[in-house]
Amino acid sequence: MGISPLAVPSKDLLQRIRAEYQEMFSLRLTLSEAQRLFGLEPLMCSAVLDALLHEHFLTRTSAGLFVQSPMRQ
Repeated sequence: MGISPLAVPSKDLLQRIRAEYQEMFSLRLTLSEAQRLFGLEPLMCSAVLDALLHEHFLTRTSAGLFVQSPMRQ
């Protein structure tokens, strides 16, 4: 996944998603589950998750689940 120039998440949106993961430390979501939970369009949700992967806040499991990085828990 790469961040599209058309879908650049705001700092507020990134912080909201970080807060969700911090409140529910065992949260494990697929891309489609994240879209539904966070109420985001597919392109924006991918951009948010990409950004959080890039900053090592999230990691992606071999099953494709987005989880909080162990070093962040």
